[in-house]
Formats: sequence, structure tokens, C-alpha cells
Amino acid sequence: MTTRTRAAALALVNWKGVFYERYLLDRHVTALEGANGAGKTTVMIAAYVVLLPDMSRLRFTNLGETGATGGDKGIWGRLGEPGRPSYAALDVVLPSRRRLVAGVHLERKGEPSVEPTPFIVSGLGEDVRLQDLLLVSQGDSEAVPELPELRESAARLGGRLQAFPSARDYFAALFDNGVTPLRLGTDEERNKLNEMLRTSMTGGISRALTSELRAFLLKEEGGLADTLQRMRANLDACRRTRTEVQESRRLEQEIGRVFDAGQTMFAAAFLATRERADELSRRVVDAEA
Repeated sequence: MTTRTRAAALALVNWKGVFYERYLLDRHVTALEGANGAGKTTVMIAAYVVLLPDMSRLRFTNLGETGATGGDKGIWGRLGEPGRPSYAALDVVLPSRRRLVAGVHLERKGEPSVEPTPFIVSGLGEDVRLQDLLLVSQGDSEAVPELPELRESAARLGGRLQAFPSARDYFAALFDNGVTPLRLGTDEERNKLNEMLRTSMTGGISRALTSELRAFLLKEEGGLADTLQRMRANLDACRRTRTEVQESRRLEQEIGRVFDAGQTMFAAAFLATRERADELSRRVVDAEA
């Protein structure tokens, strides 16, 4: 039983120079080694896109690559065969030993625009190969599937693919599944994640990242403290409510006893009055006689 979520592998489909490749990831440190132009930066960008599929933040103009001249052209220029989508996917193992594949479907639009569709595949068995999920057979060869074909492949392999209309929904699903420590629901959180990822790619630690990294990564501690405080306040409210309920029951019993006594007194007075009336009636009859 693992105690934390870990990424087991990264898969690239239809990237420049890569039709399909699966990179195993170590629990601690994974190193990429290769000559200039071998594709190290492309692999890192693919992982970057899976972690932050938000094209408004993905800028690779400072990486020194000829394709990265502006906008997200750095991604556009690194995708593979035109007319077919590209994929980047992380194979994740959750603490419960469940397997989850978090990925992004990338479609080229007019240069340099790329449209990402993030998705999650859950329910796959440990023996299912990423290649069987991310590629489709066409006779003796394999082809890159469109997203509906990928959904069918996931279902055929015993899993379920869920695509998300926005990065926000994707981040929320990753958080709910225990993949990320933050929900990344605000622009500030996503900007800080982007800065951290960029710093890890380009080297060095920026001043802003140095001063705010702890607050960013450990933000949930504050959330936990707030949650505990709310729980304590709720418990106090429950105690007060319980006391008020007990007091209400005591008053109800007291009022009930007063009501019963009053009802008894009323019944006795009514009977006494009735007997007095009967006595007076008898006296009238005797007097008339």
C-alpha cells in the first residue's frame, strides 16, 4: 500500500520526432539525457501541458528554441503529424492502488494556436498498457485515435474516460481524486503553479517563487486550520443547541404540569358548580311543593 500519489510513467503520442513513447518515472528523481535536439525539452513540455493544460499561461519563448517565437507556437511547432491529434498523459498510482491516467488531447488550429482538451481515464487494470489505450490498430499498423476513439478504447479496456470543458474542471477532478494537493480554482494558484513549473524547466529559483513557495504548497494547512476552527465552532453550537433543547424540554414539562394542574382545578370547579346548581334546583322544587 503506497502512502501517497505518484506518477509512474509519462506517455507522448504524435509529437515531433515521437510517434509513441513511454517514459518510466522514478519515485524520487528521473533524469533526461540526450544530445541537443534529441527532444528533452519536448518531453518536459508534454509533462508541463498535462499538469497545466491552460494555453493562456503556457509560454515557451525563453527556452531558446527556434520554434518558440511567440504565443504557444512552442507547443504548436513540437506536435507531430498534421491532421491528427497529439496526446500527453501521466500514468498515476493513487494511495489506494487505484490507477488513473491524466492526459490532454491537443489539436492544432491556425498557427500558433493549439486547443487542449484535458481528460481523465479511471478504472484501468494494472496490466493494461498505455500503448493499448493511446493507439488504435489499423491492420498491421497503429494509428493515433481521435478523442471518441480513445473513449471507446478506454471502455473496451474496462475503464472510463471523462473529458473536461475547462482546465478548472480538470484541476478540480485531479484534486478530488487525490492527485494534486490544491484545487487550483483561482488564477493566483494557477499562476504560482505555472511559475513553479517554468522555474523547474529553465533552472534557478525566482525571488517570487522563493518567497511564496511555502505559502503556495502548504496552503492547505491554513485550510485545515480553518476547517478545524469551523468544526470547533460547530461543536460549540451543537453544545449550545443541546443545552437549549434540554431547557426547552424542562420548560415544556413544567408548563405541562401547570396545564394539568389547571385542567384538574377547572374540572373540580366545574363539578362543584354543577353540584351546587343541582342542590339549588332541588330546593326550588321543595319550595314549590
